[in-house]
Amino acid sequence: MASTVLDVRVPRDVVVPEAAGAPRRRPAAVWVLGAGGMLQAVALVAVALTSLTGMLAAEHRAPDAVIAVVLVGLAGWTVLSASAGAAVLDGGGRRLLVGLGLAEVGVVAGLVVVAAATPLLDGATGDLPGPALALLTLSVPLGRVLLAGAPSTVAWVEAGPPERPHRADPVAAHRRLCGVTLAVIGLALGGVALLGPAAAPGAPAPAAATAP
Repeated sequence: MASTVLDVRVPRDVVVPEAAGAPRRRPAAVWVLGAGGMLQAVALVAVALTSLTGMLAAEHRAPDAVIAVVLVGLAGWTVLSASAGAAVLDGGGRRLLVGLGLAEVGVVAGLVVVAAATPLLDGATGDLPGPALALLTLSVPLGRVLLAGAPSTVAWVEAGPPERPHRADPVAAHRRLCGVTLAVIGLALGGVALLGPAAAPGAPAPAAATAP
């Protein structure tokens, strides 16, 4: 038998499909996008709480309509940011993330134009120069848009959500243990309610001791 028959090699341009049932690994860009969306959502919640505290404690309080619009805008931004990161991480799609990133770029560019053309934002950046702060802020959405267009991210999204192994319902598998746990919790709560000290209805409050 000729050696050429045994020496079978796969050409370099042929892609070997993954084994059936093998778990897919998320690319590093997908992990960064998912974590970035979650971190941005947490940061927006912190900004919302800080803004609410500052608005309510200021001497010249803003109108309630302005406060409501700011809070609703931050809440929507938080939900969209977390949803966009989760969608890419799960392989559902990247359109929401790209659209959100482009919208953030537009908002920052609009604020830069307003700051340069009007005195409405004078002193809003503190000691930091406005152009430097704008470039620093733009780096976040632009970086997310670039990572969303990376070949590894595109391939991950086009492949669709990964298949997840079916797991049995733990309640259905351990019905007796769940029943015993609920019974113990109920008995403990009932014992606390029955044996705990309780003031008699209509009993007068103990009088405070007074010095002679």
